[in-house]
Amino acid sequence: MQNSPTTPSPSISYSLDAGIGHLRLNRPLAGNRVDLPMLTAMTEVLRDQEGQAGVLIITAAGDDFCLGRERAEQGTPLPPFDAFRPVAGFYRALSEFPGLTIAAVHGRAAGFGVGMAIRADVCLASEEANFTLDEIPHGIPPMFVLSELVDHLHPKHLMEMVMTGRTVPASEACSMGLVSRLVAPEDLSAAVLDMARSLAGPKATLIRECKRYMRGIRAVPTAGRLDVALSEQTLYAVGR
Repeated sequence: MQNSPTTPSPSISYSLDAGIGHLRLNRPLAGNRVDLPMLTAMTEVLRDQEGQAGVLIITAAGDDFCLGRERAEQGTPLPPFDAFRPVAGFYRALSEFPGLTIAAVHGRAAGFGVGMAIRADVCLASEEANFTLDEIPHGIPPMFVLSELVDHLHPKHLMEMVMTGRTVPASEACSMGLVSRLVAPEDLSAAVLDMARSLAGPKATLIRECKRYMRGIRAVPTAGRLDVALSEQTLYAVGR
């Protein structure tokens, strides 16, 4: 097993084995709430592992996936821009990670935890998991999560979930598009690892190509997408 070249926060662990990276939140007594050192360490892992991990799994220790950011830090005297910039940096690193990212969600995911789950390429969730956007009840507009959710949820689902802060069970989250697939609690770890193993190795290059293409094609008007597809498919075939 090969370790990450970074020095992670004690609140996370990271390992790399056979092209599969495993980033684990390890602050279970705090519901894996993400504080600034933890956020910085996770961002460094994502940046350092670009090109190293073809598939990256995000899991968490304890009963819950992640209950959001550490609220005790939100009263610090940092200017708002400086306080929020690390959050944007992590989300950008996760969204831009060239390999496939898989979030394995169990227990509760709230706020920032939902943000991680939705920005991962694939989200496998335990049947007992649930999802909550609790920012509005706490008097905070969830700008970072909304910036991604608008591309995933029907506006009616999005508005109701965000404005009420209602806890959404895993089955409903899957039907809404927050989750890729539900798994029995006892099978979650094995299902995630099986998926990672099936997509690591030789398929890693295809994954990177598909992710790069998908990011770009979203910005192309519908009428021009076939022309872009023809060009990209030809360039890939020639370059192989």
